[in-house]
Amino acid sequence: GADVYSLYRRRGRTRGSGNLLCKVWPERRGYRITRGTFVTNTPAITWTRVLKISGISLLTLVIANRLVRWIDLHAVDIDRPPYWPVGVFEPIVPTLWRVCVAAVCFFVGWCAYAGLQRRGNRIVEVILVGLALVLGTNLIQGWDGAFVTPIAGAPGGEAIQYYHDAVSVTDRWHFFAHYTEVQAGLKDHARSHPPGAVLSIYFLNKLLGNPAAISLAIATLSVTLTGLIVHWILVLQLRCRNVERAESLGGDSTLLSLLLPAIQIYPCASLDALIVPAMFGAAVLLVHKRPVVAILGSALCLFAASMLTFATFFAPCIMFTFEWNRTKHLGRSIAAVLIAVSAWVAIGVTTQFDYLDSFDIAKKIENPDGFRLLSDSMSYLFTRVECVVEIALFFSPVLCLLLVCGLRKPVLKRDRIVSLTRIALWALALLFTTGAFHTAETARACLFIYPFLMPAIVAGLDGADARQRRLVAMSVFGQSVLMQLAGSYFW
Repeated sequence: GADVYSLYRRRGRTRGSGNLLCKVWPERRGYRITRGTFVTNTPAITWTRVLKISGISLLTLVIANRLVRWIDLHAVDIDRPPYWPVGVFEPIVPTLWRVCVAAVCFFVGWCAYAGLQRRGNRIVEVILVGLALVLGTNLIQGWDGAFVTPIAGAPGGEAIQYYHDAVSVTDRWHFFAHYTEVQAGLKDHARSHPPGAVLSIYFLNKLLGNPAAISLAIATLSVTLTGLIVHWILVLQLRCRNVERAESLGGDSTLLSLLLPAIQIYPCASLDALIVPAMFGAAVLLVHKRPVVAILGSALCLFAASMLTFATFFAPCIMFTFEWNRTKHLGRSIAAVLIAVSAWVAIGVTTQFDYLDSFDIAKKIENPDGFRLLSDSMSYLFTRVECVVEIALFFSPVLCLLLVCGLRKPVLKRDRIVSLTRIALWALALLFTTGAFHTAETARACLFIYPFLMPAIVAGLDGADARQRRLVAMSVFGQSVLMQLAGSYFW
């Protein structure tokens, strides 16, 4: 083994997470052999190294912010938010109440994580803890700031939310059928989305009658559905890799996905949270062992996503590529897409609503001067960078490194699920290239990307012990708490 390792090292062919992370985290470099392929063990993770990485990342972002500001003020006019790369952010004063709530949230999160590990990370308990922490960290903003303002807007503020369009709907069927006629005159959020966005808030308001209750319902639905789907696919991935205690480790990774800053911040305040399980489910349900469940489940998720966002065109790209990569067939994904498209055709015939016309209206609203690379090249380039960096910030620097580690590891033939992350990243890059999300704000608008990153994180954490997993999870959750304490992210 040592001789073969020396040969590989001389040729520079050792593979895996160690090569990358050891540059940041110097340590003993241990290697093991898995089916003839050298795979590096996960480097030791300590609080000192986590804080060092976080500090370097924060300093880099501050320097980048100042550089972008200087370019905007002295070189060329660009579309630049004040707190670049965060598109929407308003600082808040960390009062004693907010600091106390933040401290309680972190303490409860630490204890709950330890308790879940002892009990085997049962998925029901994981989801309940994840939901409780989402609600708790949002309470740092206060009750109104957490649950009322994001849905109904601030008192006396500009009426631009889905809620303001929803309460003005008198006939839901007429609104749907004639949506393209009124779309351009809707508020800022609704006019660039399909009719399902407004109608979802409409039905929730009819059912619950209170903005705070709507916010809590969205959070509960999104966290529950996302947790269930993420857990199912991660357990399947771990079983493919012949990992012991797959259920427990799958629950641990699912909880980690619910502790992400983006997931902690947005589910209580944004309809985009409901797009997450729909978009992710459309892709991953294709691997279900029962063809009927795979096709119908994927088609239902795809249709639900298409009711809420035009970014749903992102999903078929992943579905086709993912299925082909795993099976060299496209039968399931084609069938699922055809069912979803047929549903829209049937709706169009019966109601006269044209989905493509609505999409064209939204596209012209988002980019009135045409392809932005040609009409406003510098803003196009800087917002593309902003799109990527904001997603990375709300993912956390530690997980960004682990993501790269997971993507660098060799893909086992029996485990093609990790390729889902690569496919999703390429599809998202293509989406950004088209000029979509012209003002960025992608941590919210592209909230659906985060579950797609988890298979690579599972691979990146391969070999990590319970202490290291807890440290990663608590560092990510600690960033979520600090970000909630720093300011508000809603408009």
